Amino acid sequence: MSHGGRGLLATPSGAVACELEPIGIDASGARYELRVTNGTDGILAASVIAIRIDEGRPVATLAVEVEPHAAIRTGFALDSALAYERIAAEVHGEGVHLIVEAPPPRGGRARRRWAAPVGALGVAALLAGAVIVAFAFERPRIVDAALLATPDGRLVASWSTSGDGARSYELRDARGEVVSRGALPGAAGTMPVGRGDAASLHVAIANAFGSDTRDAAYGRATPPPAIRIVATPPPRIASLAVDPPRPNAPLTVRYSAVARDVRLAIVDRAGAIWFATTTPAGTGITQVPAPPAGPREPYMLVATAGGADAGEETRVPIPAALAPPTAAPTVAASPGAKAAVQAPATVSNATVIDVGGGDTFSIRPSPVRPGDPFVVEIPFADGARVQIIRDRDDAELSGADLRRGERSVAMTAPTAPGAYTVRVTLQRGVGLETVVRPLRLGSK
Repeated sequence: MSHGGRGLLATPSGAVACELEPIGIDASGARYELRVTNGTDGILAASVIAIRIDEGRPVATLAVEVEPHAAIRTGFALDSALAYERIAAEVHGEGVHLIVEAPPPRGGRARRRWAAPVGALGVAALLAGAVIVAFAFERPRIVDAALLATPDGRLVASWSTSGDGARSYELRDARGEVVSRGALPGAAGTMPVGRGDAASLHVAIANAFGSDTRDAAYGRATPPPAIRIVATPPPRIASLAVDPPRPNAPLTVRYSAVARDVRLAIVDRAGAIWFATTTPAGTGITQVPAPPAGPREPYMLVATAGGADAGEETRVPIPAALAPPTAAPTVAASPGAKAAVQAPATVSNATVIDVGGGDTFSIRPSPVRPGDPFVVEIPFADGARVQIIRDRDDAELSGADLRRGERSVAMTAPTAPGAYTVRVTLQRGVGLETVVRPLRLGSK
């Protein structure tokens, strides 16, 4: 026997699959298997019909109900001595109508439909009763047979026959054992047959001129339990690292965070904050002042996600603290230069920080007297934000924005004594980089 039919129907409420497959032929007849998967929210009705070649009408049926989000698998057998024209399974419900066909069993023979009537007419002609005999007999047929469940879970068998004859039924449970059998009370009707998750019904009618049978089945499937997947959120601070310190240069911090913002703080061995700043979330590189050497060592870099009260922080040690420079400031050579040249103190009082790639920003003059103006020059950037930060509380005292093409901005030094920092956030293409430099205040 060749392969059976398969069908898949996608609806807005889910997918429906139906397979009707021949299994083989044995003593019980040609065996088939029906598999239906209901991925919708409604109840589906599945049925199988087999049509004989010589009569062109269904000779067997199988009716099954499929609960929402469930699947059934059931089998049935056909008389392999008969010739069949078509074997099809039909699944229908609200918004669902799916039909698949399977090949009929081979080797069957079509019954000679007119052999018995012609023989009977010949006998009737010899007995001079051809008309009466032709009118008196009718071959019995089963029009319909089904096994369905009521809302309260009871199974009800229904049938409909035509013609006279002895009508009988046989009910089997899910294990195939006979539960009850007997005679049907009329040509059509319904009959409660008890409770059960699966059962099969066999209805037969027979008289002197022939017989007919019909099979029906019912199966109730339990939907699979819901699967709950609990996802663990990723860490808010993915990575944090400090590059080895360089002489006369700020510390380079590399970070990756998914929080709204990241607060970076340098704390001493007692946990006191020496420096603190806030940087945007994402993956980036920023620079912070290097802490001085002394009794407050060792220092730690603490990154807090989403603010000081967010409850998630990461700590990394700072490799080594550097003593503050005592010599005259130097100008770092850009890439391509052969050597770094020390600038004499009489030439310029500008302080330059090498921020990588030859880009620098400078403060002129340095030191600057409190209340006097000074200039921050940024030679290479697509835009920048310049801020004066008070170190003791990380508060912004003033700020200015440089648009693309602008290279310097004039600002006014604070009048109150204290420690201050110039923070420059550079825009390079679509990325941001923050560099800082202490603002040195001179005497008035």
